[in-house]
Parts: sequence; C-alpha cells; structure tokens
Amino acid sequence: MLMKKLYLLGSVLFVVLLMSTCATKTELPAPGEEVGAPAVGYSNTDLQPVAVVELGRIEAITVAQLKAEAKRRARVANQLDTRIDLKLVALSAEADPDTYSTVEQEIRQIRASLAMQAGYELTDEELDSFMLINTGMTLALYRDQLLAQVYLTKKAEQSSSELSEEEIYSTYEWSRANFVRPQSVRLSVIAVPFNSDRDQARERADQLSAAIHADPSVFDELAMTSPEGCEVMGDIGYVPRTAQAQQTFGSAFMRTVFDLQQGEVSSVIEGLTAYYIVKIIGTLDLKFLEFDDPAQLNTPVRLVSEEIQAALQQQENQHFMIQVRREVVEELRKDEHLYQRSVELVEQEVGDSPVDWNALLDEMIDERLLIQAAERDKLTVTMADVDRYIQQLQFSMAAQLGREPRTEEFAEEVMLETGMDMPSFREYIRRQLLIQRYMSSKQTDSPLAPPALVPISENEIEDYYNIARTNFVQPETLRYNAILVPFGADKEKTRETAEQLALEINKDSARFDAVFQRVSAPGSGFQVQENAYLPRVLQLRQSLGDAVADELFTLKPDQISSVFEVSAGYEILKAVALYDKQFLGLDDPVQLGGSLTVRDYIKDRLTQVQSTEHIQKDLVNDLRSIQGVYRIYKERIPVSEQKEEHNEAS
Repeated sequence: MLMKKLYLLGSVLFVVLLMSTCATKTELPAPGEEVGAPAVGYSNTDLQPVAVVELGRIEAITVAQLKAEAKRRARVANQLDTRIDLKLVALSAEADPDTYSTVEQEIRQIRASLAMQAGYELTDEELDSFMLINTGMTLALYRDQLLAQVYLTKKAEQSSSELSEEEIYSTYEWSRANFVRPQSVRLSVIAVPFNSDRDQARERADQLSAAIHADPSVFDELAMTSPEGCEVMGDIGYVPRTAQAQQTFGSAFMRTVFDLQQGEVSSVIEGLTAYYIVKIIGTLDLKFLEFDDPAQLNTPVRLVSEEIQAALQQQENQHFMIQVRREVVEELRKDEHLYQRSVELVEQEVGDSPVDWNALLDEMIDERLLIQAAERDKLTVTMADVDRYIQQLQFSMAAQLGREPRTEEFAEEVMLETGMDMPSFREYIRRQLLIQRYMSSKQTDSPLAPPALVPISENEIEDYYNIARTNFVQPETLRYNAILVPFGADKEKTRETAEQLALEINKDSARFDAVFQRVSAPGSGFQVQENAYLPRVLQLRQSLGDAVADELFTLKPDQISSVFEVSAGYEILKAVALYDKQFLGLDDPVQLGGSLTVRDYIKDRLTQVQSTEHIQKDLVNDLRSIQGVYRIYKERIPVSEQKEEHNEAS
C-alpha cells in the first residue's frame, strides 16, 4: 500500500486543524494555573482547550481537535469514505438484474461449498467469521465488493481485450514465488466468551476442557449440543498462519493450534475475546501453488490461473476503471436520498468504535512536545524535504500501478489512507520528518544514555518468522558472470563493439572466460560482473523485455546469452548456476550470496523497532518531566463508557 513507508516515520499521529483565535477572545491558562481550573473567554465548549503544551511556545489542544482526530482515525480505520462510495455503487448495481444475479449466485456457491465442508448450513455469524479470517471482510462488505466489481467491469468491458493462455501462464512463470499457500490448520472450535465475567468464563472453559480430556469424544458431542455459556463455532475452515489471523485470534491462540497434530484437542486457550477449546480436523503445509491450484483457502472461488487472468485484466482496465468509478460515484452522489441511505447502511455495518480518549490525548501531547523540542533545538525540515518524501511515495504507487499516478489519483489515495487533503498531508509529513530528525539527533548526540534494550528472544524471532514466513521466499534465481560494454557517445558503435565481442566468444564457455579475464583489467573500457544474481520476477521482465528475460532463464550453466541492452550499455552473460524457488529457513541468507540470515534480519528489525520505541519513550518522558510543560483539563476529556474507570484513575 501507498502508506507502508509512511508508518516507518513513527507511531504518533495527529490531525491538522488551523484555528483562528483572537487574543481578546481567547484566554489560555497561565503557566502556574492549576490543572482542572476552568478556562474563560470561550463561547463554545468544543473550542476550549483540553490540554496546553508550553515547551517553547503556547499550543492548545482543543476538545474540537481531539474529537476531530478521533473521527479521522475512525474514518481511516474503517475506510468510511471508501465504504460509502462502494455502498453507493453496490446499491446501484443491485438494480441491474444481471449483476445482482451473478453476485447472488457466487454468494450461494460460497455458502454451499462451506455447508458441504461443515456438514450443515452456516449461520450468517459463522459465515462472517469465516469471511473475516480468509478475506479480511465481512459478508456484507464482500458482497458489496462483488457487486461494484461486476457492475463497473461491465461498464469498462468496451476497452478490454482478450488475454491469451500463453500470456497468463508466462505471468505465472515469472511470479511463481508470489503464489504461496501459508501453513494452515482446519479447526472445530468451542468458545466461551468473556462477556462481563472473565473469571466465570475461565471456570466454565476449564470444566469443559476437563470433561473433554477425560473422554475425547465429548468434544464432538459438545460441538453438536451447544452447552450453556458456550458459543459453538464448529468447523470454521482453515486458519492460515498469517499476521492477519493472529490479529483476529491472538498470538497465544496461534502458537497453540500450530503445535497440535491432526485430531488433537487443545487445552483452554485465551484469545482476545473468549476462551477457546479447539480440535484439529485438517492440516495444510506451506507450499508454492501450481497454476491450477485454488488461489484461496476454504473457498476455491478462483484458481491461480483465474486469479492471474483477473489481475492482468484489472491492470489493463485500471485507468479506464478508475475513470468509470469516479464518474459513477460522482453521478450517484448527486442523489441525496441514495447517498444518505448509503451513509446510514455503512455506519450500521461498521458500528461505533470505542475511543480511548486519554490515550489519544497523550499521543497528541507527545507529538507536540517532540515538535516543540525540535524547534527549540533549531532543527528544521524544508518543503524540499517534504517534496522528496512525497515523491518516494509516488514512486511506490507507480510501481504498483505500472505507471506514474496522476495528481488527483495520488491525492485520492492519500485521503483514503490518512483522511487528509494534500495541504494537511504535506504538513503532517513535515512534522513527522521533524520528529524523526529530533529523535536521530538525540540517538547520535547523546545527553541521553542509550536505551536499555531487552534482548530479542528466540521465541520472538520464531513468532515473527512463522507469521511472516510466506514473505521469506527465494524466487528462481540465475547466478551469472557478465561483460558490459558501456554506452559511449555513439550508441551504434557501442552495439558494434559488443557484437564483435560476441563473435569472438562465439557462445563458447572457455572463450567467454578468456575474454572475461582480459577485459577485467583496469582501463580496458569494459565492465564485468562476477557471480551476480538475477531473480525471476516480473520487474526484471518489465526492465529487460519479455524476449531477453525469457532467453536468460532458458540458459543452462556455462551457456552464453545473446547481446542484450541494459540501462548502462550492452551486455553478454554467461550462466553459472540456476537456483530453484524455495522457502527460506531461519539460517538461510536473505539474499543469495549475502551473509545476512533471515534470523539476523528479523532480530535487527525487531531491535530497531524496540530501539525506536525506547528512544521516543525516553525523550517524551524527559520532556514531560519539565515543570509546567503541559497541562490537562480532565473534566473536558470526552468519556467513553469503556474508559470511565481509566479516567477516574487518572
């Protein structure tokens, strides 16, 4: 996603709200004013400060700003703007009989497939649980996505062209390392929800577990009878060993179920919202998917070949589809009744997310303290710095689109992922870069002692590896030696020189080696690469062109390539070895020929995250310890029911 790089800047978020206030109308608390004392001069409660930060200058955080930030985060987290536009298109699509029929048929097929696996008809709640685990979407959202996709695709069909089987298979060959099925277990689940009494839930779960382990057949009986205090989820299908599944169930749950064998029943597992007892009714190993394998667990809606075909078709139609979507949404938004209905349906589906107002306010205070500390230390970030960073994000988006994004496309993506317009986003980037610069200066400078980091444990490394294992893949890779004839003033003459070299070598391995040694000498005018590596990935094919890339990966060891053009000149390559695709173990190098192992990479990454968190925490604690540097007006903090106890404790 576009913003993946942005998250490396730090965890502190904020919303940019420009307040115009007058000294005659707005009276900020005096430096010595007691926390909790009423502020004067405000006609609107929401415009009163809920906190004031004063390290180098007076900066208020108003109730309105706090609420706006909570609303922005909720909209981004739930993708409300996207969901509303999607709902608009979906409601319109439902009125088209062909689209409606196509989508309903696919939903029925999913239900039927799952019913066949489970042996009974799944409830909507069970189907929702399954969809969340396997697609990250509820059934309602999945259905809306299908409706919109079918509807918009029909409108875009006039610009599409037929894809050949060769093109689809060639794409598969060049991206095989991306088609991976994670290690997965199929579970039958009995849950005891925490509800209002967690201890009572634990006691009930322990009773059930004792009965099951005294007689394992009791599990199947309980799964059919749904005993009091339990929620029998039954066969929930395959749970993949992924970060998304871990977020759904919790790390303890994932560690436990993946240590069990086929047919084995777990002890009581503490999850995020319930205690679980699970039985393993199926296992799948980590594997590379073949061309005709199902692309998804549980629901063989699409084969890998069909997934590639759809992706290629989508890529081909993307520009047109974006335009169609924009035009359709723009037209539908004019229907105020339809728009309001869409908003109401989405808000009903999403529900209200509880807000930890104290934690949110703390983050906003910390962000302002760090900014003011950076300003105090005369650190700056220029608009050129911001431009460079935004350009990196645009490059990242271009790599995904296969072309440079248009200005409005990038702005739309920013709005969807951050809830900010471009001026606010630019200011956000400036402030985050300034915080990074301040943290870096303290890390290298050091009035602060280096943070006392807790050593990364082997269990932490293995947990990270297990849920991210599908990312640690070595694609099919060619090891080679190459002779490069760099471009001169006359490109055609450079080509002739390369062709003469190729004639001298005459695709003979021994001759190549002799020429390679000769042109390796300094001042020869040639450049050489020895034991370099080429991975078989789509980016390489896009860079070199289909014909050259395909030729290189048909070479066997000691075979010589034709002359081909690269960005720096003309090259002749000799294949040294070809390595098959494989999953990397913890002690394998991250890159062929490199010394950094997967284990070391994970350890470094976890250490870096921990170090950044420690540095930020220490800096903020030091700043907060300064007398009178911030004040909080507790009585103005909005209260969520779930957080009342925390507010009283504060």
